[in-house]
Amino acid sequence: AMLGWLGVGVGGVVLAGGLVAGVLALDRASTVKDKCGPDYATCDSSAVDAAQSGKTLTLVSTVGIVAGAALTGAGLYFLLTPAPSKSVADP
Repeated sequence: AMLGWLGVGVGGVVLAGGLVAGVLALDRASTVKDKCGPDYATCDSSAVDAAQSGKTLTLVSTVGIVAGAALTGAGLYFLLTPAPSKSVADP
């Protein structure tokens, strides 16, 4: 059961981190749209920095969400699967 709870806990934290990174990536995309205009012709250096940061955050978000979901799923598997019964050998 300890392994299951550990998987659920760590998976939940990683999943939450992935979601936070996703929200930050969306914020960077909004910054790029605001600074570059509708045709992306007037981008300044802060918009380029926001775009680069957004690409990194998008990768972190994707990896975090996938890894968090996998860890949480594995933890739930260990929690919900009954432990093998220990049989006593006949004397």
